[in-house]
Amino acid sequence: MAKGAKHVVECGVLNDGTSPALDFLNSLRAGTWSDPKRDTSGPPDEQIKDWAMFMRMAKRLADFDMPTGGKSQTRDLEDGIWEFKRDRLRLSWYDTNGAGSYDPKPWIHDRAQSPAPDDDESWWFPLFDWNIRLGHAFPKGGDFTDTFDIQETIRVRAEDVAHDIE
Repeated sequence: MAKGAKHVVECGVLNDGTSPALDFLNSLRAGTWSDPKRDTSGPPDEQIKDWAMFMRMAKRLADFDMPTGGKSQTRDLEDGIWEFKRDRLRLSWYDTNGAGSYDPKPWIHDRAQSPAPDDDESWWFPLFDWNIRLGHAFPKGGDFTDTFDIQETIRVRAEDVAHDIE
C-alpha cells in the first residue's frame, strides 16, 4: 500500500489468503462498497475520495511516522490496535516486527514518556515497528467502536503475524 522512510504499510492476510482491508479498499476504489451495518452506501464518487484519503493516511504514516490529520484522523482502540478515521469509516491497523510477533503500543498520555516530548504535534504518538498492517474496516455506528470490530482486527492480526513465522 505504501513504503516510506519510516514504515512499510501492507494489508494483513488471513489464513485463507484473503485480506479484509484490501477487499475494503478495492471496493471503495471501485465505488462499490456496501455498508454492512446499514442498508446504504456512499455514492461512488465519495467512496473514491474515501479510498484516496485512506491511501494518503497510509503514505503519510509510511513516510513520516505521523498520521495525516494527527489526533483527528487516528486513535488507538485497544491492545495495540489503531484506526484511521474518515467520516464514519474506520480502517484498523497495527504494527508488527515482521517476525511473527507484535508489541502493543498505546496512545501516549504522559508527555514525559514520549519519544518526542517537545513535538507539540506528535508527542502522543508512539514509535512503531517497521511493518504496519491494515486489518479490518468498518463503519462507525455510534459513540464507541463495537467490540466485534476490535475483536475482528485482533483476529486478523493473530492470523497475519502467524504468516510471518512461516
